[in-house]
Amino acid sequence: MVQVPPPIHGAALRNLSLYESKLLHEIFDIKLLPLAFAGSIDDIGKLSIKKLLKSFLYAFTLLRTLISYKPDIAYFTITPSGGAFYRDCLFVLILKIFNVKIVYHLRGLGIKKGREKNWLSKKFYQFSFKNVYVICLGKVQFKDIEGLPYKRHYVVPNGIKTEMEPQWITENKNGRSHILFLSNFVRSKGVFEFLEAMKKLKERHSNFEALMVGDNFDITIEEINDYINKNDLSSNVQASGPRYKAEKFKTVGSCDIFVMPTYFELFPGVVLEAMQCGKPIVSTTTGAIPEIIDDGVNGLLVEPKNVDQLVEKIYQLIQYPELAKSFGNAAKEKFNKEFTLIKFEENMKIVFEQILAEKN
Repeated sequence: MVQVPPPIHGAALRNLSLYESKLLHEIFDIKLLPLAFAGSIDDIGKLSIKKLLKSFLYAFTLLRTLISYKPDIAYFTITPSGGAFYRDCLFVLILKIFNVKIVYHLRGLGIKKGREKNWLSKKFYQFSFKNVYVICLGKVQFKDIEGLPYKRHYVVPNGIKTEMEPQWITENKNGRSHILFLSNFVRSKGVFEFLEAMKKLKERHSNFEALMVGDNFDITIEEINDYINKNDLSSNVQASGPRYKAEKFKTVGSCDIFVMPTYFELFPGVVLEAMQCGKPIVSTTTGAIPEIIDDGVNGLLVEPKNVDQLVEKIYQLIQYPELAKSFGNAAKEKFNKEFTLIKFEENMKIVFEQILAEKN
């Protein structure tokens, strides 16, 4: 039970790649119950009557599926907090009635904060996590689920397809450093922190080009262009709509420095894409990013929302291109070792086999 595209976002793509895994289909009989509550990127997280009706429709579909097809495992990407968590509790109730082994794949944080709201929230979390198996993306999530009555937890970092072609890696010949921000235009991804950093960077070093690529969410490309124009950045910073597949990887392949100043995400897939392309990365200590980026080895990390640190680290990579190149090489090496789709599928296979082997 997972969300799959559309709309296109990191979690949905990870879910789809897992469902399409040839390795898993060779070993397990897999049935997909796709959950599609949002019609577009900017519809994510918003309440509506349509979504409420869909919840009951999916609950009915789940009931019908469990009657005709009794699974050994229900793999569910439960929403960790907010109104969507309580919606998901309906699905959990149905699964528990049918006595199915439940496996949660947690793709975000917020459980600890959610269950501390009031006594009723605590009861919901206690019920939902009782005797279930939990897959975490990183060790940072252990504190989030601490004290809940789950049966066992595992750590399985995300992995992505190797899509980069060698010819898409290009060197810039205009003498300017090329900086890239690539993600949907979500405030918590550090969009305005990136823009402010570019403004301050220009005061120190004007010989750079920055490109921002993404789809509108709670920030629009018009707002970004407005900031660029008001702060005299048009000769240094450009904004573009979303790019996918080959176009996206060609864009990453042509940059010198990849910047992801998020202060919300747990495990940003775009960081893995930049690592795949062998790019030096400047990101934050948010979520599991320190488990992906080894500070000073394959990238540089800053405190969330700390624009001055962000500028300093970007400037450091501009000033020392050989250092940037060594970070990029180390990032690609770590990606190939730990974050490929094949590695992810193998790890998930092991987890599923271990859970199936356990007695109820």
